Amino acid sequence: MAPFSDDANGEYIALSWQVPPQQAVQQQALQFLPRVAELAGGRLNNLLGQLHRDEVVQEQYHAFAATQMRHMEELRVSMKRSKRLANRSNAC
Repeated sequence: MAPFSDDANGEYIALSWQVPPQQAVQQQALQFLPRVAELAGGRLNNLLGQLHRDEVVQEQYHAFAATQMRHMEELRVSMKRSKRLANRSNAC
């Protein structure tokens, strides 16, 4: 029972629920939880996909850097060899 008005007539209005309010809230929450879980799962899947792409890019970067370093070393060795050959032919 709840007061119907503020005056002194003492009138009341009876309120009733088909199910207790706490149970109604729980039922509503249970209806929304699968959708929330679906959205969270979709977002998590997107984040995992981005993480995988980032890892692939990082691996490619490291492979590229290693290749560049190897090429620089090969070029350095080749230039030393060329200078030695040039010095030998100048000496003759």
